Amino acid sequence: PIFLTSARGLQMEHVRIVGAGHDNEYSFATERSGHFAYTNISVVDGTGVLVGGRGSFVFEDLRVEAVSSGRIIRIAGMADVEIRGLYVSFAPSYQSYESYAVYAESNTRLTLVDAEVRPVSS
Repeated sequence: PIFLTSARGLQMEHVRIVGAGHDNEYSFATERSGHFAYTNISVVDGTGVLVGGRGSFVFEDLRVEAVSSGRIIRIAGMADVEIRGLYVSFAPSYQSYESYAVYAESNTRLTLVDAEVRPVSS
Protein backbone atom coordinates (compact mmCIF):
# COMPACT_ATOMS: atom_id res chain seq x y z
CA PRO A 1 0.00 0.00 0.00
CA ILE A 2 0.95 3.65 -0.38
CA PHE A 3 1.09 5.89 2.71
CA LEU A 4 2.05 9.56 2.38
CA THR A 5 2.68 11.51 5.55
CA SER A 6 5.25 14.31 5.29
CA ALA A 7 6.49 14.32 1.72
CA ARG A 8 7.29 17.76 0.32
CA GLY A 9 6.52 18.79 -3.23
CA LEU A 10 4.37 15.75 -3.89
CA GLN A 11 2.16 15.48 -6.97
CA MET A 12 0.24 12.38 -8.06
CA GLU A 13 -1.36 12.01 -11.48
CA HIS A 14 -2.58 8.91 -13.34
CA VAL A 15 -1.69 6.44 -10.58
CA ARG A 16 -3.24 2.95 -10.53
CA ILE A 17 -2.90 0.81 -7.40
CA VAL A 18 -3.88 -2.83 -7.90
CA GLY A 19 -4.49 -5.51 -5.26
CA ALA A 20 -2.94 -3.60 -2.36
CA GLY A 21 -4.05 -3.44 1.26
CA HIS A 22 -5.44 -6.02 3.65
CA ASP A 23 -7.55 -6.18 6.82
CA ASN A 24 -7.51 -2.89 8.74
CA GLU A 25 -5.20 -1.21 6.21
CA TYR A 26 -6.03 0.99 3.26
CA SER A 27 -4.59 0.60 -0.24
CA PHE A 28 -3.85 4.33 -0.32
CA ALA A 29 -3.55 6.63 2.70
CA THR A 30 -2.46 10.25 2.84
CA GLU A 31 -1.97 12.85 5.53
CA ARG A 32 -0.20 15.19 3.13
CA SER A 33 -2.29 18.16 2.05
CA GLY A 34 -1.10 20.66 -0.49
CA HIS A 35 -1.93 23.14 -3.17
CA PHE A 36 -2.29 20.52 -5.87
CA ALA A 37 -4.85 17.89 -6.76
CA TYR A 38 -4.46 14.16 -6.66
CA THR A 39 -5.52 13.52 -10.27
CA ASN A 40 -6.85 10.30 -11.80
CA ILE A 41 -6.12 7.95 -8.88
CA SER A 42 -7.46 4.40 -9.19
CA VAL A 43 -7.54 1.67 -6.56
CA VAL A 44 -8.52 -1.67 -8.10
CA ASP A 45 -9.08 -4.88 -6.10
CA GLY A 46 -7.96 -3.04 -2.98
CA THR A 47 -9.30 -2.05 0.42
CA GLY A 48 -9.92 1.66 -0.03
CA VAL A 49 -8.60 5.16 0.60
CA LEU A 50 -7.87 6.99 3.88
CA VAL A 51 -7.50 10.78 3.91
CA GLY A 52 -6.49 12.11 7.31
CA GLY A 53 -4.53 14.74 9.08
CA ARG A 54 -5.10 18.48 8.84
CA GLY A 55 -5.44 20.67 5.79
CA SER A 56 -7.09 20.69 2.38
CA PHE A 57 -7.08 17.77 -0.02
CA VAL A 58 -8.40 17.86 -3.59
CA PHE A 59 -9.04 14.76 -5.67
CA GLU A 60 -10.01 14.84 -9.34
CA ASP A 61 -11.29 11.56 -10.76
CA LEU A 62 -10.91 9.18 -7.83
CA ARG A 63 -11.95 5.61 -8.61
CA VAL A 64 -12.09 2.82 -6.01
CA GLU A 65 -13.11 -0.74 -6.81
CA ALA A 66 -12.88 -2.42 -3.43
CA VAL A 67 -12.89 -6.13 -2.72
CA SER A 68 -13.91 -5.54 0.88
CA SER A 69 -16.64 -3.93 2.91
CA GLY A 70 -16.13 -1.34 5.63
CA ARG A 71 -15.30 2.33 5.26
CA ILE A 72 -14.07 2.32 1.67
CA ILE A 73 -13.25 6.03 1.54
CA ARG A 74 -12.59 7.34 5.05
CA ILE A 75 -12.11 11.03 5.83
CA ALA A 76 -10.47 11.46 9.26
CA GLY A 77 -8.66 13.91 11.49
CA MET A 78 -9.42 17.52 10.58
CA ALA A 79 -9.21 17.05 6.82
CA ASP A 80 -11.04 19.34 4.42
CA VAL A 81 -11.61 17.17 1.34
CA GLU A 82 -13.03 17.96 -2.08
CA ILE A 83 -13.62 15.13 -4.55
CA ARG A 84 -14.58 16.05 -8.10
CA GLY A 85 -15.47 12.90 -10.02
CA LEU A 86 -15.85 9.89 -7.71
CA TYR A 87 -16.67 6.29 -8.56
CA VAL A 88 -16.87 3.65 -5.82
CA SER A 89 -17.87 0.03 -6.20
CA PHE A 90 -17.76 -2.25 -3.18
CA ALA A 91 -19.45 -5.24 -1.59
CA PRO A 92 -21.37 -3.87 1.41
CA SER A 93 -21.72 -6.03 4.48
CA TYR A 94 -25.32 -6.27 5.54
CA GLN A 95 -24.27 -7.83 8.86
CA SER A 96 -22.26 -4.78 9.91
CA TYR A 97 -23.13 -1.18 10.70
CA GLU A 98 -19.62 -0.22 9.57
CA SER A 99 -20.12 -0.71 5.83
CA TYR A 100 -19.98 2.63 3.96
CA ALA A 101 -18.80 3.72 0.54
CA VAL A 102 -17.82 7.14 1.95
CA TYR A 103 -17.41 7.85 5.67
CA ALA A 104 -16.53 11.32 7.00
CA GLU A 105 -15.71 11.56 10.70
CA SER A 106 -16.63 14.52 12.87
CA ASN A 107 -14.35 17.58 12.55
CA THR A 108 -13.89 16.86 8.85
CA ARG A 109 -15.33 18.61 5.83
CA LEU A 110 -16.28 16.88 2.60
CA THR A 111 -17.44 18.21 -0.75
CA LEU A 112 -18.51 15.68 -3.40
CA VAL A 113 -19.14 16.71 -7.01
CA ASP A 114 -20.19 14.14 -9.62
CA ALA A 115 -20.20 10.92 -7.59
CA GLU A 116 -21.40 7.38 -8.33
CA VAL A 117 -21.58 4.61 -5.73
CA ARG A 118 -22.25 1.09 -6.92
CA PRO A 119 -22.80 -1.73 -4.43
CA VAL A 120 -21.95 -5.13 -5.89
CA SER A 121 -22.59 -8.59 -4.51
CA SER A 122 -19.58 -10.36 -3.10
